[in-house]
Amino acid sequence: MSKEQEKILADDELLVWLNMRGFDLTIEKMRSLTELYLSGTEITELPDAMKNLTELRRLDLSRTDITELPESLMNLTELTVLNLSETDITELPESIMNLKALTMLNLSETYLTELPEGIGELTALEWVDLSGTEITELPESIKNLSALRVLFLSRTGVTELAEYVEAFAELEWLDISQTGITELPGSIGRLQNLSELDLAETDIAELPESLWNLTSLRVLNIHGTPMQNNPKIMSIVAEKKLFSV
Repeated sequence: MSKEQEKILADDELLVWLNMRGFDLTIEKMRSLTELYLSGTEITELPDAMKNLTELRRLDLSRTDITELPESLMNLTELTVLNLSETDITELPESIMNLKALTMLNLSETYLTELPEGIGELTALEWVDLSGTEITELPESIKNLSALRVLFLSRTGVTELAEYVEAFAELEWLDISQTGITELPGSIGRLQNLSELDLAETDIAELPESLWNLTSLRVLNIHGTPMQNNPKIMSIVAEKKLFSV
């Protein structure tokens, strides 16, 4: 290990960017690591020694060839941000429920087909990105994510938005564009913090009356939907001064 690397590893506020091939990753000497960025590297699996990074807060594995998460990763109970976007991940272990400090989970453009029921245990989650995955439905336990502010379902196989969406009382941004969803539940009108709703390129033709009660709504994307040809809806959009793409 070079003197420059030793200096980095000795830093109290350790922040390592690993975007170069050949970096000598010595986990045993990184116990104080708080942020680890492996995005775009050629790593294919995580070493078991990852379990020793008990102070880790952010982990970015995006655009790698990682195919699964080792059980050792579930020991990182201080982790708040986990980015797995554009990896070859096909499933999440049920033990992901151990990562109770998670506030941001990015699973976009992965090969996930479902979420484990344990996802409902991650009640600190504020941001979940599932866009571009092969997920077809959400587990009912997801309604426990009462702190959720952002939910991206764009380009997934999801075809229905359940009534329990009202449980996301803090939700500010909902993206269900390019999905098979054809209608919105009436309970969506209870999301008083919702400011952006993306319905682009869906077959949604009508909106529940309750939607117009959302005083925080500022952006309503209905591009490529039958609603673009609905004079009544377009009139209300103009009256409410909503930004519509």
